Amino acid sequence: MNPSRISVAILLALIGGALSGLLVLEHYGIGSATATVDQLCGADSDSGCEQVAESPYSSVGNLSVAGVGLFFYASMLFLLALALVAPESVRGAAAALALALFGLAIVTDLGLFLLQVFAIGALCKLCIGTYVVNIGAFLALFPAIRRLSTVKPSLIEGEGRRALVVWALGSIVLFSTVGALERALASGSEPAVSLLGEAPAGAGLAARLERAEAQLQELQQTLDDPAKYQTYQEQKALQSFEQEPVQDLSLSSVPFKGPEEAPISVVEFSDFMCPFCQNLAVAFHNYLPESGGRVKIFFKNFPLDQDCNSAVSRTVHEGACELALGGVCAAKQNKFWEYHDRVFGAPPPSPTVGDVVQIAKAAGLDGEALQSCMASDAAKKELAAQIEEAQHLEVNATPTVFINGKRLRQLGGFMRAIEYESQQLGLDPKE
Repeated sequence: MNPSRISVAILLALIGGALSGLLVLEHYGIGSATATVDQLCGADSDSGCEQVAESPYSSVGNLSVAGVGLFFYASMLFLLALALVAPESVRGAAAALALALFGLAIVTDLGLFLLQVFAIGALCKLCIGTYVVNIGAFLALFPAIRRLSTVKPSLIEGEGRRALVVWALGSIVLFSTVGALERALASGSEPAVSLLGEAPAGAGLAARLERAEAQLQELQQTLDDPAKYQTYQEQKALQSFEQEPVQDLSLSSVPFKGPEEAPISVVEFSDFMCPFCQNLAVAFHNYLPESGGRVKIFFKNFPLDQDCNSAVSRTVHEGACELALGGVCAAKQNKFWEYHDRVFGAPPPSPTVGDVVQIAKAAGLDGEALQSCMASDAAKKELAAQIEEAQHLEVNATPTVFINGKRLRQLGGFMRAIEYESQQLGLDPKE
């Protein structure tokens, strides 16, 4: 097997790994990755990459599909690197094994592509980029097809056994590493400001102002830096926010957290099964203690499930209506936030009423009372009223956020919008 062809396959696997890594970060709403994906796929709520990332098909068990791709490319890099340094007989067999695995990946890609077209109704450009990478690697390694018959005697029974064992053990380590990375991202270990945007320099001390100005100058020197793009997006979001009309939102009996007298009301329309909403819940949890008592956060339901929401053209999250009803009824027991945190801590796949009751019990609620409440017309009417209000406000995606009645089009401008509202209300700058 020509080493140059293996080198080409290694280069393509590196590209595929980079795309998959970016999609993993996008899946968990990491700010700089989201900005980069926005540049490549579009920044609005109809972006194909965002729709695919929000779909129920974006995860396999506890791993995102992008995380599986990241593991695959890392494992292929390891296998191809071993092939380069192995004797010729082992090299050909290892390349043939890689060829077979890339062929399997192409078959999987076809299934994922069909899911995007027929089930999700949106195309992720970066995902398609990985499909192209797999085809390219398959073509680069194609001459090894004549060595497929030697894979078993060369790698299992022959001198290549050591290389196969090293690759298998390395792949196990790589899989564990990717799993640990995803668990860290899912736990919300990234600071809240990465999702909500940075507070403007004027909101802090003079030293913070100087640091912010220095950072801005540095960003201006690198036009293609994603951080500069994110800053631009935050400024653009603030300008859009300033021009938004003030909507009259019904907040009676809506659960909220933060000081009751807080002058800034943040209203979130959310779906308990939306991964971006899960990330925002963590961001809000981290932000609220630092808000200086200025902010209270209200939660309203907008489940992306046609069972209760006729505003959505298709069901994105099956069972989201049950979780939303559970939230309405958890508020009746004055334990909404316990329920909220429990659900977002481990959102169940396709939950039933029974699943919701079990979650509520684990959160300390009366399960029988909650189940009875969920079956009541009153709870269903309350949920329907929240959905109807969202429709009137032209909410079509989750999460959608309003600050003092004004819609925030981009979450990256959250911190700047809060400071803008503080200035409008004559509040003291937050030190």
